[in-house]
Amino acid sequence: MKPSFERLPDAEYDVMDIIWQSEQPLKTSAILSRLHEEQGKDWNISTLQSLLTRLQQRGYIDFKNEGRLKLYYPLIDRHSYTRQETQSFFSRFHRNSYKSLFAALTGGRKISRESLDELSEIVRNAGKEDD
Repeated sequence: MKPSFERLPDAEYDVMDIIWQSEQPLKTSAILSRLHEEQGKDWNISTLQSLLTRLQQRGYIDFKNEGRLKLYYPLIDRHSYTRQETQSFFSRFHRNSYKSLFAALTGGRKISRESLDELSEIVRNAGKEDD
């Protein structure tokens, strides 16, 4: 059975994005700093702590203590979350129609030959994983 996660609100996703990028657990100040540098967020520490608490309560992250510091790390990997969100989007907005999705993505724009070749390869291999 595939794991099922709640959709993350934008602010919580922004925090998860920073945590997912790191190969090491992060302390609160490092997360806050990266949110400011990489995403332009000017949050105070209490806002971030509230978001981290919510993410932990919902099972997205956990922490380990290092002295008085908490070091946060993900419990759910980016790929699993992204895959579920994409499938939910596809089902909800396109009713599982590849034609609808592709039409929305292209919006009448021209697609390069290279991109078309890549898409063709994906389509050819689409059923092979289940074999």
